[in-house]
Amino acid sequence: IETLIECLNILDNEKQGRQSSVETIQALRDHTLCRLIRGQLSLNELREKSKVVDINLRHPKSVCVIFSALGLDIEEDAMEGIKQTIAEKIFPEIPGYSFLDNSGNVVAILTFSSYTPDKAKVYGIIENCVSSIRQSLGIQKLFASAGIFVSTAMELNNSYSTAKDMLQYHLLQPE
Repeated sequence: IETLIECLNILDNEKQGRQSSVETIQALRDHTLCRLIRGQLSLNELREKSKVVDINLRHPKSVCVIFSALGLDIEEDAMEGIKQTIAEKIFPEIPGYSFLDNSGNVVAILTFSSYTPDKAKVYGIIENCVSSIRQSLGIQKLFASAGIFVSTAMELNNSYSTAKDMLQYHLLQPE
């Protein structure tokens, strides 16, 4: 029901000219991915929704990465800047999706065509992205936390959960 109400609200906004169809699909995609990482989406729902919102998570390996300012309030423009930097610095080398989670963090789902991605290279690309965000947006307290690499989309909630645990550890053990 929550999804249906959200869809109706989105469609109503579009009908009134407040939102373009691209933004509507983006919002539905972000909502679908957010439900997926929280473990609130069945395999059948994922298959159905992925066709509508153009999500392809059929890859041998995937990982969730959370980009967080660790308790700082970040304005919406800065969040969009983080997502844009991820799109520029990570997605050309590692395909994926970025969206906001319920905690206000930017989450990136990175997908790999190999069963054995080069984790050191992946972490280097993520760190380069974090450095770029810190420099360009001036968010010095921004950190990225990668979860475990998983083999199916239905396991992304485990990857997200371990990424969240790593952020909590960073809060307890600052640099």
